[in-house]
Amino acid sequence: MKRKWYSSLLIKFALIFLVFTLIEVVFSGVTTYLNQVNTYKMQSLQNISGIGDYLQELLISDGKSFQNYQNYYIENYAKMNVPADFSEEQTISLNSSFKDSLSFYEYLHKYYLLAFEKAKKAFNIPYAYYLVPQEENFHVLYVIDGKSSLKDSDGNKSSQGQNLYLGENVYNDPKDYSLLWKTWFTGEKQDDFELLHTQRGRNYAYYTPVIIDGKKMGLIGIEMEVVDVRKSIFDNTLKQTLEISLVLILLIALLLIFINKRVISKIIKLEANIIEYSAHKNTKISKNIKAIARGNDEIDSLAKQFAKMIVNLEDYMKNLAKTSRDLQDTKQWANENNVLANKDPLTGVRNKVAFENQIKRLEWQLSDGHTDFGFVIIRLKDLKKIYSSEGNEKGDSVLKTLCFLICHVFSNSLVFRIESDSFLVILEKDDFVKEAELIENFNKQLKETAFESSESVTTSLGLALYNPKEDKDVLSVYSRAEDDLNS
Repeated sequence: MKRKWYSSLLIKFALIFLVFTLIEVVFSGVTTYLNQVNTYKMQSLQNISGIGDYLQELLISDGKSFQNYQNYYIENYAKMNVPADFSEEQTISLNSSFKDSLSFYEYLHKYYLLAFEKAKKAFNIPYAYYLVPQEENFHVLYVIDGKSSLKDSDGNKSSQGQNLYLGENVYNDPKDYSLLWKTWFTGEKQDDFELLHTQRGRNYAYYTPVIIDGKKMGLIGIEMEVVDVRKSIFDNTLKQTLEISLVLILLIALLLIFINKRVISKIIKLEANIIEYSAHKNTKISKNIKAIARGNDEIDSLAKQFAKMIVNLEDYMKNLAKTSRDLQDTKQWANENNVLANKDPLTGVRNKVAFENQIKRLEWQLSDGHTDFGFVIIRLKDLKKIYSSEGNEKGDSVLKTLCFLICHVFSNSLVFRIESDSFLVILEKDDFVKEAELIENFNKQLKETAFESSESVTTSLGLALYNPKEDKDVLSVYSRAEDDLNS
């Protein structure tokens, strides 16, 4: 039979090597890509940390002034009206004539907003803000908010309005903002980003604590968009990956040539000789196979073993027919003896040996949850008297007639002769369900049956059905049936 091209061992080796190459290339490419992305992240972390330090220094340098501003803002942000379209020219110098007035803190708020806006433009970052964590309920109050939301005439947050909405207070779940709360509770910057999934997209957030005169005031938050530098990183990674792939493919091609010449060609020749032997059974082919084995590798060793096998196979085949005939004779003899060993010679039903084998079956079924079984033991009374008064022939006839009656009544069950005067029935399936009806039928037909004996033929009967409260195994059921027989 001609082999399909895709079933060739060389093709399979090539596929294996190509899969290996693909896995290696993908793994190398992914590793390189992730390393470059991580490098970019570390560089971004350094940059964003520097921006936080700059804004931190700005707020700390104002010292008491900033503390007063923050305290006033927290208590009065709802009263403050900061125009949404103010510019740097509209702010005024912070002199004492405005100190502690509402206008003073409104313009001071503009001052800090403009400072944060300048930082955003200078460092090319999308978001910079200052917030005060409320650790008792895990809320944060935005003081200097870079989002610049508006409020309507009623002071509610709106998409339209002339003044900025101040005092944004939101719940920041510690599970989602673990870095924010860790920075606040420790009072120290953390060497990591918070990756936020917001309506604005995916951002890296970094927090810088503001501490003035030993008191924690709040956190400066700097957010950077997760810049899509993947294209340039991907291009560099792809270039390296292609170079590695070309080298690996070249090496694989050389390896396949070597395998084809040193391994597969030997296997093809060995296969051709084996097919030839299978077709013609010519032992001379063993010489051709030996000629293939010129080295000491596994293929050569296999060829030598095949050559040796062909020589020995002829002798084996000669003995095979004789062995097969002997085995068939032995099997037939064993079957005949097995039948005799399990059969009662007088009545033809199963004997006590067969019953003991059935006990093993019932034990196995019981362990598997099959509990619908029971035993009926029927003993012929005064059997010895019948034999002694009427002879063996009449006694055997009575036993056979009784056995026939039992088999007829319990037609769906196994019947055994377990003693010279006793029979046993294993109640299962339909006979198990109708045990009372069957026993009544047996007693009725026993009275109506004509036995070849002048003596009165009577029996005693013992019955036991499996009861999980009384029986721990199959023999327990059998013992109860014997007790019922003798009671």
